[in-house]
Amino acid sequence: GGRTMTANNEKQYVEGRIQDFDAVSLYPSAMYVMDGVPKGIPKVLPADVSKEELMSLDTFFIEINITKIQCKSEIPYKFGQVFRRNNAGSKIFDNKPIEKFYIDKVGLLDLLEFYEIEFDIIRGYYFDEGFNKKINTFIEGLFNLRLRYKKENNPLQTTIKLLLNSIYGKSILKAMKTETKSVPRENIYKYIWRNYNFLTEIIDEPTIDKMYIKRVKPINKHFNLPQFGASVLSWSKHLMNRVMSSAEQKGIQIFYQDTDSMHLFEKDLPKLADIFKFKYHSELIGEKMCQFHNDFDRFDGAVGQIYSRKLIALGKKSYLDILVDEQ
Repeated sequence: GGRTMTANNEKQYVEGRIQDFDAVSLYPSAMYVMDGVPKGIPKVLPADVSKEELMSLDTFFIEINITKIQCKSEIPYKFGQVFRRNNAGSKIFDNKPIEKFYIDKVGLLDLLEFYEIEFDIIRGYYFDEGFNKKINTFIEGLFNLRLRYKKENNPLQTTIKLLLNSIYGKSILKAMKTETKSVPRENIYKYIWRNYNFLTEIIDEPTIDKMYIKRVKPINKHFNLPQFGASVLSWSKHLMNRVMSSAEQKGIQIFYQDTDSMHLFEKDLPKLADIFKFKYHSELIGEKMCQFHNDFDRFDGAVGQIYSRKLIALGKKSYLDILVDEQ
């Protein structure tokens, strides 16, 4: 999914007027703007495919060796788009060549927009039968329904928000090897006699009239749709890359990023909005899908704008904002 990191993977201690600049519904936005779900079954990429032929395909999922990479920026990006894993398994993003890197068409287009790169194709799958675009209109309808419920203060809006954010995740679930059943206590022996080959654990819950049975779940009927889920993650990162890498190209400092948000100086927001509008011909700041807004929550008695006067960011998911109002 998205990146979570501090600038250059280093601790950040920043004072000033800082905002947490958030994407509005990042994953629903990705599903709204993406090309759709690739139709058909994946085909194996020919070994002799040229880069021109590759880029003419609807989409692809490939493994490449990035042999040369250089930022299209005077200062190297502090939030790079390629990563390698450290010993703990965390992604460390940078701007360096890397072997055996997995990427799809959207991710590769991002690299080509913000870097000068040379790469060799190792292997991959491709789709060339067009896209099913129903997801785009479905997400738009669901998003607008949530807005309506939100205006009415209807708690259903929370349910729809959860739906919007879980659709893509459901499509890339790994196979579950076990499942848990709840069995009435009086039926427990009958259940064991019928299913003993598949049982791994029995949990007795004395306070209720049921017992929990953990059993093996066959994986041969598991189904998912990774060409959809992986594309959503790639499109969501694309929405973030457009903002962050464009900002870095123009010398705007970003201090911390957490998947769908970034910390930067409040004074740089109008400049960033102008850069974005000139480059992508759309408004950056707003409350609609694919837009960004300030996301610090108001506190009781707050007067005027909320901002952070100090940010201490130690690393991934570990940061502190000192929030204040105008007084």
